[in-house]
Amino acid sequence: MSHLKPEQIVAYRDGELPDSTVAEHLAVCEVCRAKVTDARLRRALLQSPSKPPPGEHPSEDALSAYFDQALSRRQAAKVERHVRECAQCTADLMALRKAVTQPGETPAPSLLVQRVKRQFRAQPERRSLGQVVIEGLADFALRAFHVPAPAADMAAPSPIEQAHFRLPPNRFAYGPPPSAAREADACFEAPPDRLYERPRPPRTTIRLDAGPAGITLTFTRHEEGARLTVLARERSSRAPAVGLGLTLVPIYGPPVTAETDRHGRARFILTARQSRLLIHAQHLWELILTCHA
Repeated sequence: MSHLKPEQIVAYRDGELPDSTVAEHLAVCEVCRAKVTDARLRRALLQSPSKPPPGEHPSEDALSAYFDQALSRRQAAKVERHVRECAQCTADLMALRKAVTQPGETPAPSLLVQRVKRQFRAQPERRSLGQVVIEGLADFALRAFHVPAPAADMAAPSPIEQAHFRLPPNRFAYGPPPSAAREADACFEAPPDRLYERPRPPRTTIRLDAGPAGITLTFTRHEEGARLTVLARERSSRAPAVGLGLTLVPIYGPPVTAETDRHGRARFILTARQSRLLIHAQHLWELILTCHA
């Protein structure tokens, strides 16, 4: 089926072609019927006087509803009166009709392009806002309900690693933590032939209350080793302090015996000539005390 020629459409619009075949063709051909409507609108536009349109321009939704025949009679009549006197709205309505009835043949009208662009601009904004909310909730959930790795995934610590340098209660009053054993944590349990870079902790002084004797124990860490100095003085007398020379020896491997109380804390046993102190920390150190009184 061939469409009507432009001159036939103009002649039919002006009533110069009273042919029944043209009317039958328009009844079945939507494209030609739209062309006749556009020709009539164009003629009305050319014949209309140049005066401002009455009232405000109808909205885009109103023009779309008028094109879809979704308005009431009163609203449709109002839009028609405005379109007959407004060249801009007439051109927009004609362009919208062409875009719908002849897709791909003519470029999209500015009215339709603005509607599509406005919808696409609104969608990313809503999507980005939703993403921000979701990311914020996810970050809050991770921080609020963070659970560390289960202990089953890590090796169980040994009794030596679990214990700390503690003194029996009600006997000693030591200085600010960490203790001397934790300050001396510079040796790793490894074969003796393997060397490690060991940090140099600061000097630490621990005051011990050993019954009648006031003992001051000073631990000093050096590049070549460690030195422990003990000064003991009888509280009831004015005798000079008794010097105890101590040697700090690192021990590799688990100990054969350990002198601890029922709570797993190390005991400090001081005898006349020599004493031994086993400190339970992350690494085991044996203190051999020699009295030089």
